[in-house]
Amino acid sequence: MCLTHPTGTAGSLLNQNAIIIRSKNFSQETQFFLYNSLKKPEYINHIEKIFRGNANQANITVKELLEFTVAIPPLAEQKAIASVLSYMDKEIAALEKRRAKTEWIKKGMMQELLTGRKRLIVNDI
Repeated sequence: MCLTHPTGTAGSLLNQNAIIIRSKNFSQETQFFLYNSLKKPEYINHIEKIFRGNANQANITVKELLEFTVAIPPLAEQKAIASVLSYMDKEIAALEKRRAKTEWIKKGMMQELLTGRKRLIVNDI
């Protein structure tokens, strides 16, 4: 099994100290699922446990890389997960946009109050 970043390998350089991990005979969804699975803390911890050498020239064998398994759900389940995550991403983007707008309004109101252009009227109850 091999896997590449979803955008491909354009501009990448390989030598004897690097390998390409690319999926074979898998759908685009599966490649994306694998790519994101390999970014999880569990995989990163696995890599940190097995590499030898310093950070500039860490060495890991292909055999050691293949010891880490990734559970791949059926394609229908992957699509369902992707659909939910896509919806959540849209919701998060909308909330971030709303928060930015609220902060912009707050900043404008604070400037108006602090410069004295507007006065805050407090009614006694």
